[in-house]
Amino acid sequence: FIGKYSIRNPGTEKIYLSFIFPYPMKQGEGMLRNVKLLVNDKEDIENTEYQQNLILWTGLLEPAQSLEMQVQYAGRGLNHFIYGFAPGKQINHFKMKIDVLGSGSVNYPVSTMTPTETTDTDEGTTLTWKLNSVLTQLNIGVLLPDRINIARQISVMTQRAPAFFLMFLASLCIILAISGYPLNFIRIVIISIAYFLFYPLFAYLSVYMNVVLSFILSFGVIGLLIFNYSRVVYRLNTAMANAAAYTFYLGITSIATLLPTYTGLILVIEGVVLLAIAMQVLSQHRDIKISEIFGRPDAAKDEKDDPCAGGKNDEAM
Repeated sequence: FIGKYSIRNPGTEKIYLSFIFPYPMKQGEGMLRNVKLLVNDKEDIENTEYQQNLILWTGLLEPAQSLEMQVQYAGRGLNHFIYGFAPGKQINHFKMKIDVLGSGSVNYPVSTMTPTETTDTDEGTTLTWKLNSVLTQLNIGVLLPDRINIARQISVMTQRAPAFFLMFLASLCIILAISGYPLNFIRIVIISIAYFLFYPLFAYLSVYMNVVLSFILSFGVIGLLIFNYSRVVYRLNTAMANAAAYTFYLGITSIATLLPTYTGLILVIEGVVLLAIAMQVLSQHRDIKISEIFGRPDAAKDEKDDPCAGGKNDEAM
């Protein structure tokens, strides 16, 4: 937010001026950062107080003197933005522009006036209010629903999906090689399809329900599908390892995307944990080679460990 205010003393005597700007949020709601009050393009630290609920500037204004006040801040976690006017005061030469990113439709809070101009852009919607010689009890405001930010985060999530999927696929191949299973193309394709179905499922559910609930439901359903399928065609230990890989490469990375403030920290911690797991596993399988990961173990072990193969032998008997 950047608000510019021009103040002029029209009298012949100097006046004592108090400029008060209340913060646009309630206690425990959202967060403001980079809050600044500029007086004639610079901060007046001596006469400015940044209080819990407002900014206060006090000073003397000489006759015919003008001041240019500018309020700046960036908001986070707010579900709406409302700009209020002093009740019973005429509004002159007022202009405000709000850019709402990632949304094709915009809603407004109760008791607020609609914009005088609405423009659709490539990034969202631009709202403009131009008021002159207006007397009103209404304020200016716009609702900022969670789905706007979620839509952007889901877009980022899907852009990163191929890279994390390749890591998941590599881990899946290593798990199967260590477990002594051959790389069965059809089985890997089925697991891969289930993996990618998480994204459209989460995207559609987030439209109709809470984001946290939709993520838990999507992640849980797809995870159960992958775990149960792996349990049927492989051993239980292999299924648990596949589920762990799914959690690391889809679950944790998705959470990191949904929490952009902590994305770097989450991914770094995840990388350290994955490295520790890889070092531990490879230390127990020192003789494993890359060719073995993409090769086919001997048929005897395959038939012994594969429950599907065992079922065929039983039928033959």
